[in-house]
Amino acid sequence: MNDEERAAVGTCYKRQGPEAALALGHKLVQGDLRASRTQAWLEACARYPHGYLCCARGGQRSHIVQQWLKEAGVDYPLIVGGYKALRQAAIQATDELVQRPIVLIGGCTGNGKTQLVCSRPDGIDLEGLAHHRGSSFGRTLQDQHPQATFENHLAVSLLKKAEQQTRWVLEDEGHMIGANHLPESLRLRMAQSPLAVVEDPFDVRLERLREEYFDRMYRDFIAAVWRRERLAGIRRVSASRPVCHPPSPGAAAFCSAH
Repeated sequence: MNDEERAAVGTCYKRQGPEAALALGHKLVQGDLRASRTQAWLEACARYPHGYLCCARGGQRSHIVQQWLKEAGVDYPLIVGGYKALRQAAIQATDELVQRPIVLIGGCTGNGKTQLVCSRPDGIDLEGLAHHRGSSFGRTLQDQHPQATFENHLAVSLLKKAEQQTRWVLEDEGHMIGANHLPESLRLRMAQSPLAVVEDPFDVRLERLREEYFDRMYRDFIAAVWRRERLAGIRRVSASRPVCHPPSPGAAAFCSAH
C-alpha cells in the first residue's frame, strides 16, 4: 500500500477494529492494482533472490505479500516480528560481540589510524560506518545515517567478522562521531580497553592530511558537481535528444582554475 492507503487502513483499524481494516485493505488493493503490485514484488524477488520480506512488526502487510507471492509461484521468506524484531536482534548482537577484547588505535590526526584499522581483518571502521571522519572538519559528501541505521550497520559489520575474529581493533573515538553516537555498551568497553598510539613524522602526517582533507575532497566535490550538472541537463532535454549536458560556466571555471 502507498502512504494514503496505509493511513486510511490505520484510521479504520483504530475506529472499527482489525477485521474492518483488513477488509478495507483488500478493497483498496484489488483487481488490476493488486496484479500490478504483485508483479512489482515478483520483479523485486527476482532481483534479490536471497532477500526477506519485512514490515514494521511482521504483521499483516508482510504476510499478505508473502501469500500473494506464493499464489504466483514464488516462496519468499519473511522476518518474523518485522523490523522491530530485527532491530532488537541487532542491539543484542552488538551488546554481546563488543564484550570480546578490544584494542584501540590512537594518535594525532594524520597518523593513518583509520587506514591501519581498515587494513586489519579484525578492524571495524567506525568512521566509515558513520560517514564522518570524527574530526572538526570530518563531514563528507555522504549524509550521515539516522542513529538506528548507524547502529544496525555496526551490528552487521561485527556479525560478518564474528566467526573469524576473537577481538576487535577500533579507532579511539569520542562519544560522538559527527551526529552519530556510539552505543553505550561499546563506549563502556572502549573505556576499559588498551590503547596503542600511532606516531608518524610530521611531513608524513602533513602529506596524508593534504590528500585526505584537500585533494580527495576536491576530487569528490568535482565528481559530485559533474553528476549534478549531468542530471540537470538530462532533465532539460527531451527523451528524443540524448545528449550529455556540459558543466555550468561556474563549474567549468572552477575546474580550469585548479
